[in-house]
Parts: sequence; C-alpha cells; structure tokens
Amino acid sequence: MRRERCATAFSLILLARNSWQVGASFAFEAFVKAPNAEENDLLGQSVAYSADTLVVGADGEDSCARGVDTTAAADNGCTDAGAVYVFKRSGTTWALEAYVKATNAGSDDHFGYSVALDGDTLAVGAYAEGSCTTGVATTAATDNDCSGSGAAYVFKRSGTTWALEAYVKAPNAGFSEDNFGFLVAFRGHTRGWCCQREQLCDGRGHHRRHGVRLYRCGRRLRVQTLRDDVDVRGLRESDQCGTV
Repeated sequence: MRRERCATAFSLILLARNSWQVGASFAFEAFVKAPNAEENDLLGQSVAYSADTLVVGADGEDSCARGVDTTAAADNGCTDAGAVYVFKRSGTTWALEAYVKATNAGSDDHFGYSVALDGDTLAVGAYAEGSCTTGVATTAATDNDCSGSGAAYVFKRSGTTWALEAYVKAPNAGFSEDNFGFLVAFRGHTRGWCCQREQLCDGRGHHRRHGVRLYRCGRRLRVQTLRDDVDVRGLRESDQCGTV
C-alpha cells in the first residue's frame, strides 16, 4: 500500500501480492479516492486493513455531517471536522461501504487522524475534539469547553451497517490540548488510546506530558482497567507521543 500526495490532496494505491513467498511480486490492484475528494481533506492520513475491509481516515475533511452514511457529504461547513471511509473488497473490486463521521462532528476535531480495525470493530481518534466529558458513553457529548481534549469513537459492524458502539474520553479529561485519541490501537480485547500531550497537575500548575490509557472491553465496552501513566520522568514539554 502506498500513499500519494499531489499538492495537499491524498489518494491510496493498493498493491496486491501474488503470494507470500520470498521474491513474490506485487501488482497494482486499486487506486482509491474519497467520493467527495477535495484539496486539504488529507485522505490517507491514517489507514487500517483487516481481511477484505479497508479503512481510511481524512482528518481534514470539512463536512458537518454526523454519524454513518453510505453517501459522502458535499458541504464544507465544518473545517477539519474529519471523516473516515470504509471500503469493502469483493474479488478484486473495492467499493465504498460506509462514510463515517463523529456523531458530534465539529470544526477542527480532526476525526480520523488515527484509525484501528479489528474484524467488525473500528476505532477512530479525534485528537482535537473539545468536550469535557470523562469516561465511556454510548452517545457523544456536544459541549466544546475543553478545546483539544480529544476523544475516541468505537463503531461496530453488523452485516454491512456500521453504528457507534462507544464514545471514549480520558477519565481525567477536562484540560485543553490533551489530544486524547492522537493514536488508537487494538490488541485482542484491549483498546489503547494515546494522549499526545496529557496535562499532569503537580499542585503548582499544569505541565504537558504525554500518556497512554488502556481500556479493556468484554462483551460490553466499559472501563475495567486503567493502567498507570507512562513514566514521565525526563520528558520535555515538546515531547510527542510515540506508538501504542
């Protein structure tokens, strides 16, 4: 899989391998563009793949649409709200299955900056989402009082239909610019959400540091375990988040 950039418009070029033996060759399979592609949408900012499903984030997409649809919106009323596109393969043909937006989509949220896919479960990070809500809910908050606190969204597929399963916020959300959801990841039944710059209070003021928070989900997504923050000793205010 290779990303192409022309000016600030992204596309995806998919290459299929004829076998997994050493020396096997790759062949062009598909050239993927958003159905509502425009400059600065940044399709391909994040990519995830599982079986015959391809998920592509475009965190600069600008529509004000909310929720999941099979048709991409054409408006540009919410700058950098972000979107995720789900493509499904049948044989060697790829087609759009779902156009996914945050259910509380707003300008500058950057929904789709990170994505992770595990079978029929999709996690999407929106590192600049601005609500002050904490913990896990089934509906997304609509306030914008904690700019850049960040959020993650979990969608579940039934058949060909995707729906929001969980709206995830850090349990200590409430400070601006934490960037929760900067990275998302799956490992079995554990979902990982990374804060780019989590603010830790030492009683004398708030200092920006990054951290990782892990939620374990069983049959229902819920907060079961919250691991300690990563070691912040020696980190600088300018440090960025690594991989989850």
